Amino acid sequence: MEEFEIFSQFLMAGNNTDSLFVRLGCDQDIGLRQIQPVNMEIVEMFSTVSPAVAFEFVDGNGDFVNHIKPSPSTTFFLDIGKDVINSTRIELKLSKTVMLNKRAGAAEQIAFKMFFAHKTWSEMTNIRYNRAWVGKKHSEVVDDILTTAGVTMTDISVTTSGEPVTIQPYWDNITMLSNIQSAARTANGGHTEFGMRINGEFIFKSTGDMIVEQRVDAIAGRLPIIRMEGQIPDETQRESEYKNNYGAPTYFAHFTGTERYMDAVRNGGGGVKAMCYDSINDTLVIRDIKYSETRTIQLSDWAAIQSIHENSGTLVNGGREYKVFDEAVNSVVDVVDSMNSFEVSIEGSPDLHIGSMVEMIIPTPITVDSIVPSNLLYSGFYLISGVQHKITFKTSRMNTTIFLMREGFDSKDLVGYIKSITGKFV
Repeated sequence: MEEFEIFSQFLMAGNNTDSLFVRLGCDQDIGLRQIQPVNMEIVEMFSTVSPAVAFEFVDGNGDFVNHIKPSPSTTFFLDIGKDVINSTRIELKLSKTVMLNKRAGAAEQIAFKMFFAHKTWSEMTNIRYNRAWVGKKHSEVVDDILTTAGVTMTDISVTTSGEPVTIQPYWDNITMLSNIQSAARTANGGHTEFGMRINGEFIFKSTGDMIVEQRVDAIAGRLPIIRMEGQIPDETQRESEYKNNYGAPTYFAHFTGTERYMDAVRNGGGGVKAMCYDSINDTLVIRDIKYSETRTIQLSDWAAIQSIHENSGTLVNGGREYKVFDEAVNSVVDVVDSMNSFEVSIEGSPDLHIGSMVEMIIPTPITVDSIVPSNLLYSGFYLISGVQHKITFKTSRMNTTIFLMREGFDSKDLVGYIKSITGKFV
């Protein structure tokens, strides 16, 4: 691919920010002469079109709005990393452009925001297929879909579930993956998520597999640990802390925590009653699906549902499809897994990705009468469900927000809450 650079910038380490190299280019000479980069956002998220990039800049000469137009077939690339050598390349397709003139009545100084998605998603969302797989496990079908779409790096959970015939009835691949996701089951339980990391690796994994694969490192203390503490002003000390903390900053200053209790109960977190019609025996098969009866591997001591609300009140009718019972289990686990979430703001850290596990520590306030140094309920292990990097070029700063999820709380002394049959992973 012939390369034409649009802009590049090296952000020096300092002001509590690690060094960062950013370069944007494409395979078409679009002739932009005067680009003033403003900011850039890079997002990877579970079960969405990711990685996605939003780039805001000012076109000083008005070239882009007047006579330059990238074609839909243009492939863009973004190199991002600590330096030119240690950088990751993301190949992108343009999905949307927003423009705003910064000077009233003038066609110069036009501000643009260009939205990109990884080039794989163009094929995954725009092409529909009529095809079928006979006697394949769900994981085998997913592997075939991704291979056909040109995805070369994959991390797919081996599923125990499958169907005699899996049909893709003129759906795009994203719709098909979402359909498989709803019923896919693995030996380690949990619900299934999919998405692509910044390095181009496509994951289709159960949360149970994510936890089990990182269990040894968690026990050995080889996972990133982030603490709600003050900033580390010394540059050398911070770089050393990064290396010792597996590429992640050791502290964070701000977080937002959300608990969705009533929504979760209403949406099936308190259990569902699943049913389908058995046409061979002419009977209606009904099963109560409760989180406490699943073999879900937990990150916390307790799930966030109280036992008095685990009443199987939500009805799920699968028609004649027996897979409704797998779908019901996935749905219950998915809702419970998503009940408690945190958004944690940290220093820019391109080494954190969806599906990774981190340990978060929130200190106990000095006003609390406790001999335990950290918050018992919310400190602990979490899975990263999303990562958002924001680069501000004027100030040479990169900040990262990580989105964390788990099913509940720690603390052996909690009363009235449920847990799965398997319980906590450690």
